[in-house]
Amino acid sequence: MNNSIVAIVPASGIGHRASNEQNDIPKQYKKIAGIPILRHTVTKLLLDSRISHVNVIIKQDDCFAEQILDNLNKVNIIKCGGKRRIDTVYNAINLINLNKNDWIIIHDAVRPGFSINCLTKFIDQCLYDKVGGILAIPVIDTIKKGSIRVHHTINRDDLWLIQTPQMFRFGLLKKALSIAIQNNLPDITDEASAIEYIGHNPLIIKGSISNFKITWPEDFALMEKLYGF
Repeated sequence: MNNSIVAIVPASGIGHRASNEQNDIPKQYKKIAGIPILRHTVTKLLLDSRISHVNVIIKQDDCFAEQILDNLNKVNIIKCGGKRRIDTVYNAINLINLNKNDWIIIHDAVRPGFSINCLTKFIDQCLYDKVGGILAIPVIDTIKKGSIRVHHTINRDDLWLIQTPQMFRFGLLKKALSIAIQNNLPDITDEASAIEYIGHNPLIIKGSISNFKITWPEDFALMEKLYGF
């Protein structure tokens, strides 16, 4: 029997770096080509029919998501957003009823630039891996460590810039996030970090530069101009 594939989109963050104004709306609700970023992202995930549902995770007091995602089939809005990303995803996993071998795909709300071909390739490869995998692009720029002055240059061989989606078995991810939270680990910035902590090595699948995360104010115009929204 085929295992289910369910997506989680954490959308409870504020995104201070992407705003030039105080009290601005969260970046996932800002518009590109007249459509909120979150709707772009969720709509693209739904293009792969193997994803049975997309669960969008928001905070209790969120007043935007339900209207923005209105009329989208196979979308659930869950109000269990936490203080950190890891808390948000873990809260959601504890509310979703899946078998341990089903698959969870986690994708950033503000990465709308991935293509359906990229998503299809990613799922295809993860389905045959015992752990699961992540999208990433190789580091091509010179990397230096320092603050005011350069301390040293870091060898960029085998270094990757990590993206989402990330895809793991439901039971394995639930276990990994539970251990990370119980131990209050400070360096768990994505789901793969938690998987690594319990001794597993996720598959690396090459992503695309178009799948960048909207982070800074200028990223909105860049996404719209370069990638056809």
